[in-house]
Amino acid sequence: MADTIFEFWDTLFQVGLVVIVPYALFVWYSEIKYRFSEFEHIQADKNEPSNHDPNKLLVFHDHSGKMIFAIKFSQLLYVKSAGNYLELYYRKEDETLMELIRASIKELEDKIVGTDVIRIHRSFLVNMERVSSFKKTRKGYAVQIQYASEMVPVSSGFKTVFEEILQQKVSH
Repeated sequence: MADTIFEFWDTLFQVGLVVIVPYALFVWYSEIKYRFSEFEHIQADKNEPSNHDPNKLLVFHDHSGKMIFAIKFSQLLYVKSAGNYLELYYRKEDETLMELIRASIKELEDKIVGTDVIRIHRSFLVNMERVSSFKKTRKGYAVQIQYASEMVPVSSGFKTVFEEILQQKVSH
């Protein structure tokens, strides 16, 4: 009787190895393949230029939901934060204009995802398509925007993001 029980457990163990080992190897292989494909997908997204539409509108609404201002991303030069207000500098025909909007820079950041407008300072967002030059300073960079008289600072906290996007623009 003890022999039969031992044979039963031995057979069960061997069948388990035959079934479980290939199944475990298959699951392990599938997981590695999935993670590798995700990694390739992330790398491809980093290397592709942004596919935003320059004619897409940046729209601002008041607290009741009414539209108060709309501008094409291609017209936007830069944005300066002034407390709960944003100074939007943009081109219209041959003029550089400024519009004061009641909104926070954080609200605007949520609207500009996937565009060439990036945050480079606690108080500034710039349209990277409108950067004409930049120079290194002690604290980071100073950026010259087309048609703008003031130099926009790049703070040390946003310096690496600015450099990465600049590198992407240069390599494409």
